[in-house]
Amino acid sequence: MTPPSRLLIVEDAPESIAFIARVLQELYPQARLWLAGSVSEALGMVRQQPGLDLAVVDLGLPDGLGDTVIAALHALQPDCMTVVYTLFDDDGSLFDALRAGAQGYLLKSDPPARIQAALAAMLAGEPPLSPKIAQRLLREFRARSGNTADGMAGFTGARDRQPRDGPSRSEASAIANSLLTPREIETLTLAAKGLRLPELAVHLNVTRATAATYLKRIYHKLSVNTRAEATLEAARLGLVRVPGNDAWE
Repeated sequence: MTPPSRLLIVEDAPESIAFIARVLQELYPQARLWLAGSVSEALGMVRQQPGLDLAVVDLGLPDGLGDTVIAALHALQPDCMTVVYTLFDDDGSLFDALRAGAQGYLLKSDPPARIQAALAAMLAGEPPLSPKIAQRLLREFRARSGNTADGMAGFTGARDRQPRDGPSRSEASAIANSLLTPREIETLTLAAKGLRLPELAVHLNVTRATAATYLKRIYHKLSVNTRAEATLEAARLGLVRVPGNDAWE
């Protein structure tokens, strides 16, 4: 990722504004920064300030939910990296934000150093994701993959929504993109299709050691230990199909 040069903070709490502004200015000292304290103000900036590179958005704003701002950014400025920064760690807030287009989800309860490290890691392609949220994504997806009505009611995290038979392709894609970098998704997809380490290295145009590092990171993030388990997770995340699995038909 190229260092962002046009930044937007959507937040109404002074202490949070001060913290995130300081972090972003330390990470990207040449960047220009805009502030918005409400949904309406943020929507105006989304329309009036084209070319935003990064937006850090709180979900609880005085005149509505940050989801509205995230959806507007996703529609009008799709190249803008949008990261949630919130107190809300419930399933409804998480999945609603992902569906709206959020590409990262950080919790205000995380240690400041962890927040700063997560925002800095974006340059290396790492999704800014609180560890608690990463574990929740995995746990919820696994728990709801049984396609039970009661389970899926929890998975959707919906406010006034009806249970569904299973996660949609877009929801699975959102989960995959939040947990793994694009390079890791590519590696997992190839590995799940049966490619061994030497073949992975060739297809990825990297050394065997680098390919092995990708696999180790994937195993750690998905909490798996074997290629078979990784393949199952790849199927659950909608990255590959497995024989007899018609969930995506």
